[in-house]
Amino acid sequence: SFSLGDGPATLWRGISGVSNGTLRGELGEIMDLKFFPAGDRLVASGSNGATIIWSAWTGEVLHVLKRPLLPEGNLLEVQVFPDGERLVTLGAQWGALIWNASSGELLLTLPTAGA
Repeated sequence: SFSLGDGPATLWRGISGVSNGTLRGELGEIMDLKFFPAGDRLVASGSNGATIIWSAWTGEVLHVLKRPLLPEGNLLEVQVFPDGERLVTLGAQWGALIWNASSGELLLTLPTAGA
């Protein structure tokens, strides 16, 4: 589980209540946060357009996804594919970006109409 407050998010180990670490990274306000299907990683999108993948066990940053030069704006949502190998970030101004979750590589850009 995790908790949010005025500072970074903290990871907690289920029933024991022992902290697994702190999620660090520049996101602005967290817009969406999801665990990967295997429970080993989590990903968050932020109001500054950033997306970060962390280890759910240690809180270590595994990838900071750098979107290409697109219009400024919030990332509204992040979804992890059921296989845990890819994820999609959604923004109202630029559409959907599909990423390789293991390498952080941008695989595909699906722009919104008129973008």
